[in-house]
Amino acid sequence: MLTEQDFQHFVGYWKSLATEAGGVPARSAIRLRDIPKVAPYFYLLQWQGPGTMTVRLLGTALDTFIPDLQVGDDFLGVYHGAEKAFYAEAMGPICSYPCGLNITRQTTMSNGHHVDIRGVGLPARDEGGAISFQVGLTDTPAPDTPLGFSNEFQRTGSRIMSIDYFDLGYGVPKEKPALPLAGE
Repeated sequence: MLTEQDFQHFVGYWKSLATEAGGVPARSAIRLRDIPKVAPYFYLLQWQGPGTMTVRLLGTALDTFIPDLQVGDDFLGVYHGAEKAFYAEAMGPICSYPCGLNITRQTTMSNGHHVDIRGVGLPARDEGGAISFQVGLTDTPAPDTPLGFSNEFQRTGSRIMSIDYFDLGYGVPKEKPALPLAGE
């Protein structure tokens, strides 16, 4: 489970790479050995247009927490309807603006308990210089919070609770996408 300090350290790490690069860093500059504590929660997505974000890397905690999402899959493909449209719209500015993103979603288990999941996304350049990657962290529940191991702990739903962009020196979008209602 990640702390606020872990998220701040990751953003600070990205900013130090951006300073060295003179702007948005290349994805190849990000080395998980430099950030071992958060590596299990790390992800790398390749933005391939408004409708496709290919998963290029998932840390071990994410691989376990999101078993229906694999490297090579379309990240947006695990969502449907308004939630899919929301993610496509919300995550686009990370690469196109570029800016950072904080997002919190609440997952509901079949026993009625709720778990809040936080994520942060940042832009990265490909080797040709285009900003086409998103790097980030997604928190997972504490290890003693079982999910998916019995009917009682199956995920039955989730909803986005909040989204905020943050400035990386290029500004932020003037508007945020509307949060989809639960079940949309």
